[in-house]
Amino acid sequence: MLKYSDAEIKHAQQADAILKFIDFYKQGNGKINCLIFDSKFTTYNNLYQLNQDNIKFLTLRRRSKKLIKGLE
Repeated sequence: MLKYSDAEIKHAQQADAILKFIDFYKQGNGKINCLIFDSKFTTYNNLYQLNQDNIKFLTLRRRSKKLIKGLE
């Protein structure tokens, strides 16, 4: 279920979009159980902040052609 979207995110603002989402979510829904997002979507500093705020998260990583070829 999609709870939040922002089609206006510029590349320069991409790293902090996850923090903006958290602020948005907390205003209306309270506690976040877990977030799942692409590993290139934010920075290590922001991941550290999520960890400090006790927000569990799972990052996905892009599958390289070499890795996919190794699975065939």
